[in-house]
Amino acid sequence: MKSPLTTTLAVELRAFFSEHLHQTRGLSRHTVLSYRDAFVLFLRFLATRNDCSVVDLDLEHLTSKSLISFLDHLEADRGNVVASRNARLAAVHSFVRFIATRHPDFLENCQKLLAVPIKRFRVRTIDYLEGREIAAMLAGVDTQQPEGQRDYAMILTLFNTGARVQELLDIRPMDLQLERPFSVRLLGKGRKERICPLWDNTVDSLRPLLPPAGENGSRAIPIFLNRRREPITRFGVAYILRKHATRAQDAVPLLKNKKMHPHVFRHSTAVHLLQAGVDLITISHWLGHASVETTNRYAVIDLETKRKALELAGPLELKTDDVDKKWKSDPSILKWLETL
Repeated sequence: MKSPLTTTLAVELRAFFSEHLHQTRGLSRHTVLSYRDAFVLFLRFLATRNDCSVVDLDLEHLTSKSLISFLDHLEADRGNVVASRNARLAAVHSFVRFIATRHPDFLENCQKLLAVPIKRFRVRTIDYLEGREIAAMLAGVDTQQPEGQRDYAMILTLFNTGARVQELLDIRPMDLQLERPFSVRLLGKGRKERICPLWDNTVDSLRPLLPPAGENGSRAIPIFLNRRREPITRFGVAYILRKHATRAQDAVPLLKNKKMHPHVFRHSTAVHLLQAGVDLITISHWLGHASVETTNRYAVIDLETKRKALELAGPLELKTDDVDKKWKSDPSILKWLETL
């Protein structure tokens, strides 16, 4: 039985995060943390809006009007992009569906909250790196130093596998097969595992990162570590990539115009495979996409493939005299149109 000071909202939030997300839905830790961050922001916003403390909030404070105001606040005041706004909305919607089954008296308000739609936005052109740009980044890494060896292996592994940043950071020695055929096991979204083959030079770059053989518990420790021998964060990976991209700008000035982040290597891998003639189904499995429709977007951005297709097709040659003859041979425009 809850204490008089415990609100229904507090009780349901605890059940939602401690039981429903983990036990019922089996969501990953990263998804749960994303939901947690969304509610930290939402609860603070509601408390400010209602001039009260967070501990005083209850279900009646959750209204469609307050939710819309919160989403607008994310964009206008916090500078969030529409994709982030929609991710926060998805977290709230998930909680609302949860409490709708436990509080029938709140059902009408739940329906209004669920009616708040996601916001559509223009899909930006996908950034990716050309092979020579990645080669320039690798060439600038000082592999004589331990940190340089780590950075070189990180860049090469990202490009080889097309791994998401968290998939990269979760790689442990036990996930690597460094005897032929070389491969790495990646744990992706929804706890889906996939095996990705490795190039010989990727394997060579990873070997120095492995702990000494026989070291107790070392096979379960991530291989990408910082100076303090702690696992690198995704922000650390982004910093490392920006650092080496900046150093390579003198060799390849076009890097100055590229937004450098870990996911750009995932895009680069997809485009590289597409240019090599690999079919979209294989690329979809390589990247761990849930649907091949997600992979189709890379066919749109690959300019080199478009140029080759245009060269194969050639220009359309149509003589003006031929068009005139068609018009003059049959005065009926409708009949001529039917022949097209």
